[in-house]
Amino acid sequence: ADLFSAVPRSHPPPSGAAAAPPPPPVAPSASLFATAPAAFLVRPVRSLELLRIMWSLPPVESEYRSRPLRLVSRLLGGESAGSLRSALVRRGWVEGVTTSVERQPAYSLLVVDLDLTARGLAHWREALEVVYAALRAIRGRGVTQQVFDALHSEDELSFRFKAKEEASDYASDLAARLHLYPPQELLTAPEVTPAFDGDRTRELLRQLQPTSMLALLVSQTLTANATDGASSERWYGTQYWPIPLPDDFVAGLAAEEPRGGHSHRGHSYDPPAGGFCTGPGGGASE
Repeated sequence: ADLFSAVPRSHPPPSGAAAAPPPPPVAPSASLFATAPAAFLVRPVRSLELLRIMWSLPPVESEYRSRPLRLVSRLLGGESAGSLRSALVRRGWVEGVTTSVERQPAYSLLVVDLDLTARGLAHWREALEVVYAALRAIRGRGVTQQVFDALHSEDELSFRFKAKEEASDYASDLAARLHLYPPQELLTAPEVTPAFDGDRTRELLRQLQPTSMLALLVSQTLTANATDGASSERWYGTQYWPIPLPDDFVAGLAAEEPRGGHSHRGHSYDPPAGGFCTGPGGGASE
């Protein structure tokens, strides 16, 4: 009791009082990032050279049976020939590409992390162009039932041969899932996506535009000697600097036709050519 005596007491609301309303969802045309599109140079604590690209999207938490945003994440995070990763590695700009999805009741985030090489650090804007070119390629080829079926088969194999977990940890995970899934789907819901929603997937792909993007260039190299003009984040004091994004550069990202020398053609969805890597440290995750 002595350990917690200084913690303020939180009195429950009177009996019959209305609960606080949930936060409103982000409108499809709105962005969680007030200044989007925006880019910032961030000083890390440890040695790190990373370009993190985030898009603010409407909530998808209730769409667990089709997981359209997870499908987009896996297509961007694939490691087969013709993938985004292979295009960037071929240029010598990255060591790896990782994609992930953050789901909240009021919004969702699609996150793409590029682990930059020294050469990639000098070409991070071009790397960002290649990411948008990859999105154009996915939209152009279309997300079909065949693509979904290939990924669904991988999900089923992964679930069937899933490694054993500590019983107490697994029981705790199942209890937490009761807040999200019906009891009959507790085991499979986080692991296997049973339904394909092509229209919703294509809608989310169309929303991955610069108007909903925040880019963070996290670099110890570029910030080593920087002192002027820094702002500090309020919770941890992380220093950051705004990076201007010229209008013509943003327009090029949003264009449906590639321009310049960074067209990303031939994005492959062919599982036999290497499949999709979703394991730790690379590929896609949720």
